[in-house]
Amino acid sequence: MIYDWIYRNVIFPGFHAVKKDGVNSALKRSTEAGALSPESLEKLQSKKLQDLLCHAYESVPYYHKCLSDAGVDRVEDITPALIRQLPVMTKPLFRDHFNSLISSRVDGNATIDNSTSGSSGEPFFFKTDMKSIASRVATVIRNYGWAGISLGEKEVRLWGAQMDIKKSESIRSVIRSLITRQKILSTYTMTDNDLANYAAIINQFKPTMLVSYPGPLSVFADYCRDNHIKLPSVKAMVTSAEMLFPHQRENIESVFGIKIFNRYGSREFGDIAQEDKNHDGLRVNSDRFFVEILRDDLSPCSRGEKGELYITDLDNYGMPFIRYKIGDQASWAEQENFYQGMPFPKLNQIEGRSLDVVIAPNGNRLGGTFWTILLRKDKAIKEFQVIQDSSSLLIIKYVPEESMNSGILDALTADIKAKCGEDFDVRFETVDKFTTSDNGKHRLIIVR
Repeated sequence: MIYDWIYRNVIFPGFHAVKKDGVNSALKRSTEAGALSPESLEKLQSKKLQDLLCHAYESVPYYHKCLSDAGVDRVEDITPALIRQLPVMTKPLFRDHFNSLISSRVDGNATIDNSTSGSSGEPFFFKTDMKSIASRVATVIRNYGWAGISLGEKEVRLWGAQMDIKKSESIRSVIRSLITRQKILSTYTMTDNDLANYAAIINQFKPTMLVSYPGPLSVFADYCRDNHIKLPSVKAMVTSAEMLFPHQRENIESVFGIKIFNRYGSREFGDIAQEDKNHDGLRVNSDRFFVEILRDDLSPCSRGEKGELYITDLDNYGMPFIRYKIGDQASWAEQENFYQGMPFPKLNQIEGRSLDVVIAPNGNRLGGTFWTILLRKDKAIKEFQVIQDSSSLLIIKYVPEESMNSGILDALTADIKAKCGEDFDVRFETVDKFTTSDNGKHRLIIVR
């Protein structure tokens, strides 16, 4: 407890003051934003959006042209509402216009090169400026506060992204983890020996918070249940980086007796949204992001209506992301649940990546939630992967439970054909286990 206070009030601010990285200022701004009324936070967001568009017009060639095409002749013409007239940004478009998306005002030394892991295709490269990185750090700290965790408390991450694991193994990172009291345990392989080692390290280290991908945490929960292992020090669990399915939440919470705080973020943006103590949706960090949920024709969705997520990063001036199609779907919470005493607007649960959608021969589109509910309803399938090999062929690889039998497979095939059409060729293949990709994720749905 004493070290927590020293770290929070002396070590952390002192370290960042010496680095002059802007984290202390970002944390102050983040704390102030959290104390605003919803109306005041919306005004702050609008001001930041206008400032970003002005910056983009004056220093980012791609957006200078886009805004000029929208009728802007001078920077004074720009208003926040103009964002609705800008084209949306996709990964292919971003790659094609990479150099013209870099701001001429930001020194190259003030940005870092970053990339996604490429779990849904080839890696995606971009630049992040130092102000945005500072804001990311501050947002993580604020979101941990929503989970009841204060800066300086011990943390263990069950993590799978190889780029993060390699960073954590450097001498600098080892020293940093000793000071910050954060440990990263690789979930790239998860043998029984690995899982036993996780449990031993966690109970020796005694963290108050566990952060993990949902898949590995659910596997770890199974191991702890089967081996009667408790984690008495842990008081909060945060899941991130993958979609958290209902059966995973139920399993993890029942084993550990702790409510999960689900977090939504990405390599491009950091933490976009997270659950609060009500666990009935994810609060958007709207001081950092302008989030749109749009229909196929790019018109705004109504509350409760699922659509595509488009993210505008209000802090990354080095290489602005404006109306970026992130590849996920969600809906806004209904009015009565929108704020609930906090200024941050609320999303309903993220409903899965739009890229991971099976398109059936009859035109039906079936995402991750459908397959998870269907394939786990008889509790005969432990893990699965749905692969659409062609427009008419579906292969379902699965790890069976002992209760699996041919009758269950026949019933599942009939259910799938009822949704997808009789012409769908559905094949089941048993596997002993699934391997993860380099980012530590197990892809539930693959469409080729």
